[in-house]
Amino acid sequence: MGKLTIEGNAKRVCHCDVMKITVDFRTRETSTTEALEKVMNQCEEFLSVLDENGVDIENIVLGDTSVDARYYEEGKKIFYASREINIYAAFDMKFLNFIMSFIKNKNFNADVDCDYGISNINVIHKELLKEAVLDSKTKAEAIAESVGEKITGIDTIKGPNRDDDEEIHMLAEGVHKISAGPSYKLSDKLKSPVSTEEEKVTVTWIVE
Repeated sequence: MGKLTIEGNAKRVCHCDVMKITVDFRTRETSTTEALEKVMNQCEEFLSVLDENGVDIENIVLGDTSVDARYYEEGKKIFYASREINIYAAFDMKFLNFIMSFIKNKNFNADVDCDYGISNINVIHKELLKEAVLDSKTKAEAIAESVGEKITGIDTIKGPNRDDDEEIHMLAEGVHKISAGPSYKLSDKLKSPVSTEEEKVTVTWIVE
């Protein structure tokens, strides 16, 4: 009885189907009150528009909120304030364009960032692990056959310690999708980004 240690690989290109849109309202004013009032009012106006368009506001998650004095300018203390919200949604290019255009048209001072994810990422990686083991087995069988032997079982399997950002995926079941517009006819048609998902395993096979 002998052993063969063979690495197996599996790869899949997937279109992202969920997104996290972060909107961070920012301002700088001459007092705490003015700074807080501005970012809170802008945030409230923004949320009211989403609410009118069918977004469940209770699914929106509050991010960092702060107000502080940064420096003196011409003898005056300047207060910075920010309020961040995170919107989790099914990928919808029209919805993303709507948010960007609304902020632009309102001349809000806000940073907008979008991250993308795959809602069934855990299922995909379980499937990829099985495919990677099968890939290792196919390679091992070819080697064993070349010397007149057969694979009779598995001795050990070593897989990766995958450390994913689960934030988008955990909220995938509660996502919402609206089509507010019209907005931008061409970019509304853009597809979601793709992500190449991959698994590798090292399998030690028993050969007889």
